[in-house]
Amino acid sequence: MGTPRFFHIRIRDLEHRLAKHGIDPDQAKAQAIRSTEVLLQYDPDDPIRGEPYFVGDEDPTNPARGLRVMGGHHRLNELYERSKGGSWTGIQ
Repeated sequence: MGTPRFFHIRIRDLEHRLAKHGIDPDQAKAQAIRSTEVLLQYDPDDPIRGEPYFVGDEDPTNPARGLRVMGGHHRLNELYERSKGGSWTGIQ
């Protein structure tokens, strides 16, 4: 694994990228009781990680079209649901 790269993506752009193996109801409940601040903190046991998603010959120096989620998808799903419901704008 190389050096981590950090990039920004809008939470609403993740709608179709979150079902890595489905959302487990028990995991969803556990994430729902966590504060937004806690969900956004780095968690070494379950890091939010992924790689930029580009289509065709898109220039990889431009912002990615999306994110291929590799970990932390239950937390991302909760953040997405909060964004969709209006309780969090995604702006910190």
